[in-house]
Amino acid sequence: MVAKIRLPADLLRTIPVAERTFLVAIGRFANEITALSKLAWWCTKDADIAVFDGPPRLSQALTLLLLQAGSSTKGGA
Repeated sequence: MVAKIRLPADLLRTIPVAERTFLVAIGRFANEITALSKLAWWCTKDADIAVFDGPPRLSQALTLLLLQAGSSTKGGA
């Protein structure tokens, strides 16, 4: 489950630098995984092997899924 939390700038400044860095990194990681998931879904939806664009779209989807798997293992760094 993802929860949205509003952090005003003055409250954000009170958080230690290491924790702020982690907060930004984990947010970037979540955005990257979401974007890759959406792209992979788009590549596989309506893909038909018999149609000309079927194999390239499936190849794109596999590449994106491999990229996503690599991103999730490296921790988004």
